[in-house]
Amino acid sequence: MELRRESAANLLEKLLNCKLCLLGSIRKPAPGFVLTTDEEDVENPMNDTNAEVEREEGRSCKTNEHFINPPMFCFCTDSPSVMVKLRKDCLNTKDLVFAYGCAPHAIHNLCMDLIKNFPGVKIVLKQVVLILYTKTRWGTVFFAAQRVSKVKAACAAQPGEILNADLDIDISDDLYMLLTDPAYWRGVAAMESLFKTISCCLTYMKEDEATFLAVYACFLAIKYHIKTLDLSVMEALHLNDDDICEMIRLIHHRFSTIYSEAHALVFCTDPLFTSMRRSMAFRFDEKFLHLGKGSINQQSKAPIARISFFDGKRDPASIDVV
Repeated sequence: MELRRESAANLLEKLLNCKLCLLGSIRKPAPGFVLTTDEEDVENPMNDTNAEVEREEGRSCKTNEHFINPPMFCFCTDSPSVMVKLRKDCLNTKDLVFAYGCAPHAIHNLCMDLIKNFPGVKIVLKQVVLILYTKTRWGTVFFAAQRVSKVKAACAAQPGEILNADLDIDISDDLYMLLTDPAYWRGVAAMESLFKTISCCLTYMKEDEATFLAVYACFLAIKYHIKTLDLSVMEALHLNDDDICEMIRLIHHRFSTIYSEAHALVFCTDPLFTSMRRSMAFRFDEKFLHLGKGSINQQSKAPIARISFFDGKRDPASIDVV
């Protein structure tokens, strides 16, 4: 990446140049050819004059025309507009099989959406903003609320200790009212509850053991958490049913910024998540599992067809994924 602003076209050209540099390690000979650079290597690969080596069937590869150049399989980026455009261009050129966005980046942005779009959440954040770890990784709002909760006893007792002690210390009226206000502490607890599941998914997706198949499951878990939010949390943050619907819409939106049909395929074919799919579909309905992208069955057919296309096979339109 150069210092000047890059366009999707420039980045695509650089990516394809990188691919060409890697072809030497991933290409393979076309049918009927043997990968070698010297005719003698085919007859005697170990270069042993006393050994009797059976010659492999096929001709040695002499030019690049005798090699199959496979497409790069996957490509992952963050999700600014230029990268979203780059991922689309990568798929259109058919030099990559799948392209998708960074899941932790999308979940951080989801946290930002929840904070900025709902006044009840935003008010509580303003009261604990000084101990946020960063202004860009919005998922840390959970840890800010958690830290405040852990010192609740000490903070709530502080005004009385100062007023009753023989000390030349004063406390502002605003701080006194805040620390002694039960509604504030309910708001902090509600904020912690709201972001706990989101933070757990975010933490997992950032770890080395996180797998691609868990992306769909994490967004679905966040959706389930919001849909089943406790009434006390909704009251403390002044949320209503319309707000919950808007939160779910934001979950769908952030998922769409990183989405690939392959997310649905690996989720619905992994037995690890079979009980998760069935229980959520039973409690709500099948549409709850779609994450705004339509039937999982139809979503899963698209990547199967794409893989089959690159393998030179026909479109498996008749395949059903259950």
